[in-house]
This record gives sequence, structure tokens and C-alpha cells, in this order.
Amino acid sequence: MTKLVTSATMALSLLAAIPPARLSGQEASGSRYAAARDYAKFEKEVAAYQAVDRQKPPLKGGILFIGSSTIKFWRTLAADFPDHQVINRGFGGTEIVDSTHFADRLIFPYEPKQIFLRAGGNDIHAGRLPREVAADFAEFVRVVHARLPKTEILYIRCRKTK
Repeated sequence: MTKLVTSATMALSLLAAIPPARLSGQEASGSRYAAARDYAKFEKEVAAYQAVDRQKPPLKGGILFIGSSTIKFWRTLAADFPDHQVINRGFGGTEIVDSTHFADRLIFPYEPKQIFLRAGGNDIHAGRLPREVAADFAEFVRVVHARLPKTEILYIRCRKTK
């Protein structure tokens, strides 16, 4: 857990160090990028989560893990955090804008006290520039905090190991 918080703190610190004017300049291009995304490719996975939730709704106020396949395939998540109510809402191949787009369906219904976001690698692989990924993250935080202002957002940064 310490590594997650340390990485999250570093990512948030780096984001905070970017002048707002530079982020706002990227929002327009980020908005165009987000508008051009093919969100339909994730519809089956998102609908499956909603179907599970209708059968057994997760408790509100838990810890939500969202993002790319690193989260999706984290099969031991509940066992790794036995003293916490965790919700896994990873969906493979996603970028930050995808988690933002599906927030109404995959974040807000749970009213999480914390969100762990794992994203960014697919963004960079798709050709997004680091400043664009930072702007997408800032937009994710803005969207979440507009409805859940007390929710803590932590960024999971994974490093390749040798």
C-alpha cells in the first residue's frame, strides 16, 4: 500500500506543479480526443458490471479501483485488502478518458471514499503526450470532484521491473 500512496503522491505532486494555463490549453485538445473515442467497444464490460450490481449492489463508501487491464485482472484485490470494502471496475485497454466517460456508471453509483486509478500506459502507447495524459488526469479529477468532492483520488503508477 505504501508504494501505491507514494506513487499517487508523486503523480499528484507532478500534476500540481503544471501551471493551470498549460493544463487548460490541453483541455481543448483533450476534449476533442475524448469526443472522438470509440466508447462502444467497452459497452459490454460496463453493462456486465451494471448487471452484477443489480444482483448484488456494492456498499457505498468503499474503495474503488478503476482503470486498465492491470485492475481488471487483479483477481486477488479483495484478499489483498481484507479489511476494506473494495470494488474492482477495471476494463481492459482503457485510457484515462474512458474512466472519465463512464464515471456516471462505474464511479458515482458507489460514492467511493477513495478511488485508485491505474491508467496512462495505454494513453502513451496510443501516442498521447505526457502533458496530454496529465491534462486527462486533471479532467478526471475535476469530473469526480464535481460530484464527490471529498473522495480521495490516488494514481497507481506501475513500473516495469527487470
